This record gives sequence, C-alpha cells and structure tokens, in this order.
Amino acid sequence: MTTISHPDLVRFVYETGSPFRRLEALLSDIEPAQGLPPITMTVGAPRHAPPLGLTDAVVSSMSGFGQYPAITGTDAHRGAIGHWINRRYGLDPKSMEHGYAILPLNGSREGLVLAARCARDRSDKRKDGGRRVGERPVIVMQNPFYQAYVAGALAADCEVVLLDEHDLTGASLDISVWSRTVAAYIASPTNPQGAVLSVEDWQAWIERAREHDFMLFADECYSEIYRFSPPPGALEAAAQTTGGFGHVVAFNSLSKRSNLPGLRSGFVAGDPAFLADFMKLRNMGGPQVPLPVQAASNLAWADEAHVKESRALYTEKWALVDAKLGQWLSEATPPAGFFLWLKLPEGVSDIDAAKTLWRTYALRTIPGSFMAYPTDEGPTAADRLRLALVDDEPTTLEALDRLSRFFDTVAPVKAMAD
Repeated sequence: MTTISHPDLVRFVYETGSPFRRLEALLSDIEPAQGLPPITMTVGAPRHAPPLGLTDAVVSSMSGFGQYPAITGTDAHRGAIGHWINRRYGLDPKSMEHGYAILPLNGSREGLVLAARCARDRSDKRKDGGRRVGERPVIVMQNPFYQAYVAGALAADCEVVLLDEHDLTGASLDISVWSRTVAAYIASPTNPQGAVLSVEDWQAWIERAREHDFMLFADECYSEIYRFSPPPGALEAAAQTTGGFGHVVAFNSLSKRSNLPGLRSGFVAGDPAFLADFMKLRNMGGPQVPLPVQAASNLAWADEAHVKESRALYTEKWALVDAKLGQWLSEATPPAGFFLWLKLPEGVSDIDAAKTLWRTYALRTIPGSFMAYPTDEGPTAADRLRLALVDDEPTTLEALDRLSRFFDTVAPVKAMAD
C-alpha cells in the first residue's frame, strides 16, 4: 500500500505532469536514428476503421449543432447505450430503463474526473463528518493508474491510496483505509497490464463498497479488446447480487471500442441514486454531448461488425508479438487490451531503454515508471516499457523487428530463458 498525501498529490499533478509531457522532456535533446522512419507507440489512440455510416449520421443531424443538448442526452441515445449494455452483459432489458441509470459523457475521462467530487460530497453527507478533524478522505486506485483518476482525487480534495500491483480486490488494505474511502477506481481490463477481473473479483469489490459505504468506479474502456473471452463487467456482477447496482457505476466509451477517440463520446451507468446527484453536478458544470455526436454514437453502439473486425486485427498483432519477441518475453502476453507491458531484462532501466530505442531505432515508447507512482521501495515499473499496438500490421511488424534488435544488444537469449 502506498499513500499519496494531498501536498504530494498537488506536486505530482502540477510538477510531474502527464507521462507524455515527461516523455517529451526526456527525449527533447535526442535525435532519432537517421534512415529509419520514426514509429510512435505511446498514445493509446486506435487507428482501425470506425463503423460504416458514421459521416452520414453526423451530416443528417447537423441542425443539432444549433441547439443546446440536455445533459441527460436524448432518449434515443440513452436507449442505444442501454441496449448495448444489456446485450453485452446479458442484463434484464428493464434494468437500464428505470430513471436515469445512464448518463452520456464527453468521453469517459471527463466523467471519471468529475465523479470523484460527487463521491466526496455523497460521503460527506452520509458519514456526517465521521472522519477525524483534519483527516482527508481517501480515493483508492491501482498502480499503475490512469492519470484522470489522480486529477479526480485532487479535484475532490482527497488523498490517494494505491493498491499493491497484483492486488485485484483490495485485500492489501485495512479498515483504517476503508473507513476514509469515498471511492475506488478499478479498471478491467487494466491499463497497461491487460489483466481482467473475474465476476468474483468484482463482487468482492461490490461487497466492500457496500460494507464501507463508498462508490465503486469501474473503468471498462478496454472491455471490447480481448483475445479469448469477453471480460466480465461490474454491472454484470452487481446484477447478480441482492443490492442491484447500488454503490456501483461503470464507465465506458467509443474511443477504444469503436476506434473513435476524437468523437469524445462515452457514458456512465449504474447506481440510480448516485447518478441522480451526478446529473445535478454535471448540469451545473459538465459538458453536454452535442446532438450530432449522439446520433453518430447511436450508430456505433448498435454495430458489432466493426468491433469484431478490430478485435481480430489486435489478435493478429498479439500473434506477431509472440512470434517476434517470444524468446525475450519472460511472461505471457495479456488476455485483453492493446498495450504491450514489456518487461525489460535484468539491469536495463526503462529510462535508458526508452532513450536507446529512440536514438538508435527511432522507436518511441513510454518508460513504465512514467505510468505509476513510486513506492517506499523506489520507482514502480522501472523495469517496464508501455507500447500501444494501435498501428497497422506492417508498422507493428517493423516496430517489433526493431525491438528484437534492441533485445539482441542487451540480453542474450539464454539469460532470458534462465
């Protein structure tokens, strides 16, 4: 367990900055290898094809740009999202029809940030100031983590408690943490590791959230990028409990699922009581989703063909990873997600590796330690690189060839096998 105090959280957000800004600073004075076209594998922006008909959907609803949309979205938009949730997770078709169990978002990121404030306010009302004077509430998250979670914790004036790297259910934390917790951000599939929570894992979180009266924020943005079987969802797990969606909301978007990161279209769904308050907060300070964007989104949520095609392309690229780097890999490639969370040979640091790959191979990657917060033992994930497998197959193959040549120079095959 690692705790980030509020002063350290402020410094981390405003001084350390995002991993991408840190990478720019790291590589700013390094010229990439000449004669090799640069390949960037840093940003998780999918480059596969979006669904057909998207442009027509936007053009046919252009008049909507002349209107202020409702914060709750249109009935058709909530209906399209609800149909997808019910279809994907096998829920009762009526489960998303009562009240506003769905709110559209301008991408899941803005919702993930603002929801923390709502969770803090909810906790303050329900716990009647039960925390000791001067004691800040806590938001729990995984480590490595998505940077939006930290921004949310700062906006909510909370401390952060980071789970141990392999703790999927919060078992490493004790009552002193849970008594102060207002929310937990839990991603499945995880970013960047690609680990998947089971239904039982989700239900362990749900039980803990209800016992200690905090909100579970399930970040499921990579839910449709998997190699074998669909990852279970938090709403799916919650629906099997006597408490329904109580204490649980799930976030998702079209960025990864439908290769539409620039559309900025997502949703949050689940606990109706929490979402009623969240709607009020967003109605005062959150951005609405433009009507033409909702129309395009409705088409995307209804179409599974492009999702299956995209998933097949990722599966092919993971096969290339196994074929080209198999002799260097010390662990199995992940069951979900599109990030290669590459473990480096012993004695090779992530910072040095990132510099060398850019200088010698014109390959841009993110040091693992830039994706995490250091523990008392030192930097976290300093033996990792994160690479996004979002390019086409020829580009991915070229990048993997360059990685293989890099490994040839830093570790003999036998050492990795041992």
